[in-house]
This record gives sequence, C-alpha cells and structure tokens, in this order.
Amino acid sequence: MTQAAKKAGIKVTVELEPEWLQRLDEEAVRMGPHWERGEAVRELVRRSLGFANAEARVDAALCKALMKEVTMLDALHRYGGVVPLPALRAQMTLVAPWAGRAAIDAAIVELERRYVIDLGVHQSPATLAPQDRSQGIERPGRGLAYYICARS
Repeated sequence: MTQAAKKAGIKVTVELEPEWLQRLDEEAVRMGPHWERGEAVRELVRRSLGFANAEARVDAALCKALMKEVTMLDALHRYGGVVPLPALRAQMTLVAPWAGRAAIDAAIVELERRYVIDLGVHQSPATLAPQDRSQGIERPGRGLAYYICARS
C-alpha cells in the first residue's frame, strides 16, 4: 500500500509492483487535494491496463451501465424521466469507478448520437454554482447539457 493511500484511508486490494507504488505516491503528490477523488488511481490503472487512449474509445459495457443507472435513478428519485447529470455522475463513480469523466462523457455523447437518449440543456446555466455547472457537458451551439432522458 502506498503512503498516499494510507494517508487518504484507501484500502488497496490488489498487489502492485513496487514501481507502481512509487508512481502512485508521485501522482498523489502531483494531484494534491484532488487525490481524495481517486483520479490519480483511476488514471494509473487505465494506463497500466493499456488504456492510455481509453478516453477516445467508447466502452459498450459503460454505455449499458449508464442506461441501467439512468433508469434506476429515475425510478428511485421520481425524476419524471429527466435525470440530472450530477446525480448520474455520482452514481457512476460507485458503479464504474474505473471510468473517468471523459469516458463517461464520451459514452453519453455516443448514446445520444445513436438516439438512445436525449440530452436536455439547462435553461439558465449562469445561475448554477460553478461546481454544479462543471457537472454538465458544454455543447457548442446548444448550451450546457445538464439532463439526460432515456428514449422509449
């Protein structure tokens, strides 16, 4: 277990090579306060598995997981079919912790391209707090995509 993982209280259940442990510690120092979000760990795991260019590819399993979670969140919170992206992102960190933001965004855009979902824009994104605004997907010519709706 790395020193940074011990400090952050993260349990490592996989045995890593000593060089990876060193790289995790270096990445934790580089990431600073963002280390708690696990971005450094996810990025190193993606690189170690040969997915350095994973952001460019859309994973079919991730698309399927996204659709399952959209349906589940809609039923659980009674969103009326229109699920906010921040709620979906929070759920996806639990369901697919290996998937980074870019991979999730690529899967969402791909699902929209295939007419599986619709993306709804926020009517007044300027009224959103910066941390909430950052949860949307900026679409040139359309605005801030902030809601996702599964097509029937």
